[in-house]
Amino acid sequence: MGKPTKKTDLKKKWAQGKRKKRAYAVENRSINKLFYIVCEGEVTEPEYFKSFRLTSAKVESYGLGESKTRLVESTIDIKENESDDYEFWCVFDMDIVPSDSSQKQDFNNAVHLAEKNDIKVAYSNDCFELWFVLHLKVVEQQFLRKKYYEDLGNFFDCNYEKQGKNRVFAQKIYDELQKAPANQAEAIKRAQKLWDKFELENTPPADRNPCTNVHHLVKELNEYLID
Repeated sequence: MGKPTKKTDLKKKWAQGKRKKRAYAVENRSINKLFYIVCEGEVTEPEYFKSFRLTSAKVESYGLGESKTRLVESTIDIKENESDDYEFWCVFDMDIVPSDSSQKQDFNNAVHLAEKNDIKVAYSNDCFELWFVLHLKVVEQQFLRKKYYEDLGNFFDCNYEKQGKNRVFAQKIYDELQKAPANQAEAIKRAQKLWDKFELENTPPADRNPCTNVHHLVKELNEYLID
């Protein structure tokens, strides 16, 4: 485990993110919904969510580079200083490390802490890229992120492991996944099927693999898409 993020560092990164986000603002529109999405990843996830073209909703999405429980704790700090009008989400992954015996407990604690503080969670096991791959095919077998990177590399015709975390590339992912043969509607169905199976079995979050509930956040964002 690394050193906890200092509050001064958190506020600095948060402020920097807010300044960058202004470039995405759409003027002259009525905002009826505010999403505040705090991500573990600093590039792929926030850029993906900022790519949704929304009408009466606004997305503030930042990557803090923290993991699990610390990310949720930082989100709680941010939430305390923001308007109650925001719907807060935390986005993080399991990113399985077999040698880390405390990882599952940290992951489960993070989910429960978020729920306790009225923060919604969009998590993936093993990694966020599972959500992308579900646009392409059914996933039922447990894989680590390397397999998902290979699948996405074939789809995007690139070395995803190297390019996937590039900001310019990440800004294009949403649009690319809107093109055939990728299919977001099918991804939602596939993710929901995985989710329902583990919900029925009451499986702890860290043991849900393969599984993602990113589609819950995507479905909410989709309600405000430009026609």
